[in-house]
Amino acid sequence: MNKRIQYRQMENLLKKMNEKIDSQNRKIESQSEILQEFIGLLNAKQREGEDFEKFLRELALWREDVASYLTANEQEEQSHLIFKRLDSIFEEMGVKIHITKENSAFDSKIHEVIDIVETEEEEKHARIAKSIRNGYEYHGKILLKEMVAGYKYTGGD
Repeated sequence: MNKRIQYRQMENLLKKMNEKIDSQNRKIESQSEILQEFIGLLNAKQREGEDFEKFLRELALWREDVASYLTANEQEEQSHLIFKRLDSIFEEMGVKIHITKENSAFDSKIHEVIDIVETEEEEKHARIAKSIRNGYEYHGKILLKEMVAGYKYTGGD
């Protein structure tokens, strides 16, 4: 293969890589714009004295919807920066995100069971099998309960 062909192939490969990088940068810029809109809306809601907890609840639901969409479309890596920033905003405002680990104790104050997982292990009965949707708490008040799957002991028959 002559050097001119090799050079063109390398040039084409570099062009494709640059296009991919540009596309990723546009997606990140778009996510940043969306986040800036939410920050502006958040500040306006606080100033207007509207039901701030209701707004936070809606923002938490939006976060969960976007996470579900990105996961379903295998775009989790692209969402990392926007969620990192959004989570830091939640933290600054005093919002705690609940993500319970498997086999943790069930707490009806923060958990809502939406699925049952049968088990033959008695010690897992009424414990968390998995977290399905995050929970959100604002200064001790639950905005959204964490949706979980809970274990149910079947007796090992």
